[in-house]
Amino acid sequence: TAYKTAAAKESDGNFQRVGYSYYGDQATGSYTSWPREDMCESKRQGWDPRARPWYAAGATGPKDIIIIADVSGSMSTAGRSELAKKAVMQILDTLTWKDFATVILFNHDVAQVFSEELRPLTDKNRNAMKTWCESQLWNGGGTNFGAPLTKAFEIIERSVSSGSTSMCQKAVMFLTDGEDTSFGSEDNFKTVKENCDKYDVFMFTYSIGADADTSKVKRLACENRGVFYPVPDNADLGD
Repeated sequence: TAYKTAAAKESDGNFQRVGYSYYGDQATGSYTSWPREDMCESKRQGWDPRARPWYAAGATGPKDIIIIADVSGSMSTAGRSELAKKAVMQILDTLTWKDFATVILFNHDVAQVFSEELRPLTDKNRNAMKTWCESQLWNGGGTNFGAPLTKAFEIIERSVSSGSTSMCQKAVMFLTDGEDTSFGSEDNFKTVKENCDKYDVFMFTYSIGADADTSKVKRLACENRGVFYPVPDNADLGD
């Protein structure tokens, strides 16, 4: 491409001069590059460097990611199921071949699991995960936080034992719009924290919808070195 040709001319064989450089700003999503690159209007619309694999890889390094998404009946409200599915796809698109991941869908139990062990995010595996996600039912049943969380730690344990891991940071990304009346005891939170400490897991939680119960998912994140994100209906989880 023209960009690679210009970059090659700017660099030198002894690596004494920078041939090309990308910069993405975490706070604003602004982007600049060297040499200068002009984007056409159609590409600029909705483009965010923070969602690009090169940015995620540079900001976080290799990692193990388990995405847990709520597919209960209430997810049919206000397009929440499509919002969650889009978010899962965007997460997968930020990962690189150095990362390992899988996806768990849950309602009143574990609804579906992509794989029983983490998989490296090669292009082939990424495409397989996205195709699998597209084929699933994203709105049916009740809500049970405990079942998918237990499953996530089982997958982590199995993956570490088999060597199917990046051997680096681990994170659980938990998306829900529901309230689980069966989850909320001190023992529930203690068990999750013990497992997060055992496997060095950070937990990021997302509460989708204006009427979502935020107390439990916020506590899951705060007690396990993560971040809690409230997401209004019709918002963009990619932001």
